[in-house]
Amino acid sequence: MYGKRPPLDEEKSLWEATLAAEGVTTAAGTAAGDNFIDAALAGAGDNSFVSMLAVLYPGQPQRVDSMYITAFDNVAGRVTLAGAYKGVALAIPAGVPYKIVTFRFVPAEVAALTALVQALMLDVGDASTAVLGSLFGILGDPAVGEDLATRIGYEGALSIANKLTAARALLLDEITALRMAELDPANIPTDLAAIIAYVDELETRLSAIRAGYLDELAAANIPADTDPKVMVRLQIKATTIDLNQAAATYVLFTANTQDVVVEKLVLRMPNSALAAPFTYLTIQTDDTTPIVLIDATAGAVGNLTAEAQLAWTGAILLDAGTAATIGLTIAVAFGGAATVADVIAEYRAVVAGGTL
Repeated sequence: MYGKRPPLDEEKSLWEATLAAEGVTTAAGTAAGDNFIDAALAGAGDNSFVSMLAVLYPGQPQRVDSMYITAFDNVAGRVTLAGAYKGVALAIPAGVPYKIVTFRFVPAEVAALTALVQALMLDVGDASTAVLGSLFGILGDPAVGEDLATRIGYEGALSIANKLTAARALLLDEITALRMAELDPANIPTDLAAIIAYVDELETRLSAIRAGYLDELAAANIPADTDPKVMVRLQIKATTIDLNQAAATYVLFTANTQDVVVEKLVLRMPNSALAAPFTYLTIQTDDTTPIVLIDATAGAVGNLTAEAQLAWTGAILLDAGTAATIGLTIAVAFGGAATVADVIAEYRAVVAGGTL
């Protein structure tokens, strides 16, 4: 029914289909007052937006004005209008909100369409005074007395009966007087006002907070949202170490780029055990005052059986500025076969970008 507001999903479809661009002017136009500049439009492509409708100050009744677009500067993002804003030769300044609607509102095109429809209606209404001459030529002059029924079967496969299928007849039924009236130039401002009202209502519903939600869906934001190096997001680092090495301290993890807080550490033995002369291992930081995660008691050889696990939970800060490390110390070498253990640390970056 005409005049009834469409459901929200139809409003959204209408808004997306009719709105080519929107924004705020970034610099003043020329003194002629018939152009505005938005640097964000630069690069949209030559002749973009030409013949579309530009609306300045949408939703502001005392300031709103609209006119169709005649040219577009792809380098500067300058939009040239059919006339000056409010008919006044005064530069359109920076900071002016605008919208560009995809409908074409070129007066010459509207006038040409109106003339064509009027000519068609004249042909249908009175063939003897046909402007196009097509129906008159096919049906003949009624004054001569030719039978229209004869003409319907004329030319075999090219006859009206053959061409006017049921599907095409239904399409013709859609051409009502009310719909023809909608093409009248006098009705376009009313229709445009209704469209602007819908756009203004959608603009009201699309608050800054809701717009922010949509911005978070932008492809540029997704990597940042999923990047494990984001501050305080849990990260995991795994490494291995052969425990059949000379007595010394071996670096397991080093703080990189930004400080990190280590919360958990696990050492898992392979499917083989250590034995004498190996005595014990320890895991600690390299700080001046080391923080011991696995001490000599926990790391004693008697605890390093096949597939045994040593675990630590807590919180220690590794300083990336000094490239702080967590190391494993072997007290006495094993001297047997290779015994490669897995070591896993869970940690969080203090500042985005911190890793082990």
